[in-house]
Order: sequence, then C-alpha cells, then structure tokens
Amino acid sequence: TPEPTLPPTPEPTPDCHDLQTRMDDQACQQSQLRLGGCNEYNSCYNTSNLTLNNTWLDVCGPSGQVEALQNELYAVLRIECLVLAINQSTAAERHNAIDECKQKVKQDYTLDLVSIAECDLEWPRYMEADTNCSAARTVAHDQNTSGTAEYED
Repeated sequence: TPEPTLPPTPEPTPDCHDLQTRMDDQACQQSQLRLGGCNEYNSCYNTSNLTLNNTWLDVCGPSGQVEALQNELYAVLRIECLVLAINQSTAAERHNAIDECKQKVKQDYTLDLVSIAECDLEWPRYMEADTNCSAARTVAHDQNTSGTAEYED
C-alpha cells in the first residue's frame, strides 16, 4: 500500500508574509519595551538609593551633621556646668562643682535634643519592578513573548 502523502504546503502570499513580519516586529518591540522599563526602574532605584545613602551618611552617619551638632551641644553643656560651678557661694562648693564638671563625660549629658528620627528609619528595600522583569531579562523563557514554550502553554 502506498503511503499517504500530504498536499504541498502553499507558499505564503506576500500579504501573509508582511503580516507575519509586522506581528514579529510588534512582539519583539513589546519585549524590548518591557525590558527597557525594567532597566529604567533599576537605574532609577540605584540612583535614588545612592543619593539616600550619601545623604544619610552626611547627616546621620559617623562624623555626620547629627554627631557634629551633638558635640557642639556637649561643649555648650560643659560650659554651662562650669558657669554654674563658678556661681557657687563658697570656694569649697565652687571647687567641688568644678571637679564634678571635669569628671563628666559626653555620655553623662542628655544629647537627645539633637536627633533626627529619620536617621532610625528602615532603608527601602529593592523591589522588583514587576514579576515580569526577571522574565523580560530572559526573553527565551518569557511567558509573554510569542514563540517561547512558556507562551505556548
């Protein structure tokens, strides 16, 4: 018995070929746009995070503005302690009060007057722009890209 043969596949008409080309271009363009959006988000996040980090260090970090202001407040409070000591009525009281002032260290003073609550805030964490960003970066497995096995499913 002869094997059945399939009829020959007709050649695509020029209209179908152009239509397929336009669909392929559109599919590729939407993938590129999503990938571009993901990359823009990452760039924006990294720039913003760097700015936040630098600002936080400048204000809240070691040797930052808060610490400098606390050091200045500490100096003012030490001067106040000595002024109050000098104003004691007797020489013995003045001497004792001055000795107490000399023995005080920075931790003995309340420096909470100079604080910024935002220095204790939790840093924003990186959030994937959307669940499709990782897929957009690996287009061969993107469920939204025509021609991939994931798209076919």
